[in-house]
Amino acid sequence: MAEIGENLVGCCLRLIFGCEIVVYNQKIFRQGEVDVFGIDLDKNIIYICEVATHILGTGYGSGYEDTINKIKNKFETDIKYSLKILPAFKKVFMFWSPNVPRGVVKLLEDYKKNTEKEEINFDLIINQKYTEFVNDLTKRAEKDPRNTGEPFYRVLQILGHLKK
Repeated sequence: MAEIGENLVGCCLRLIFGCEIVVYNQKIFRQGEVDVFGIDLDKNIIYICEVATHILGTGYGSGYEDTINKIKNKFETDIKYSLKILPAFKKVFMFWSPNVPRGVVKLLEDYKKNTEKEEINFDLIINQKYTEFVNDLTKRAEKDPRNTGEPFYRVLQILGHLKK
């Protein structure tokens, strides 16, 4: 079952990025999983997303190096998997997290530069950029009464339409 941060990302993939297909917690190879991926069939793009909804700061292990190594390992597996399942699609890899410490941001930005050298699209949806996506969804939800089937969006709609 998808956790709420993954639902938020799936909602963005469907409503903002235009993905017709969104899948949560897709098992890959023997031990791994992709948190969320979305497919935009019109544009022939697959978005492969890892999500870390750590409110007090993204952290794995005992420090920044452990954290970045964990994230890199996940994306290296995601890259191999995506080449296997949908080789003809353009691939966009995304890391989503609301609260990433500066030290980890620096390491993520370095990783992004390295992936660009290998012609891999890697986007960081972190901190302020993450907030901007949530704000965008919130504004949409306040004006939109239709049920999209997206649980996170429905909560935003309810909150935006409460009687005062």
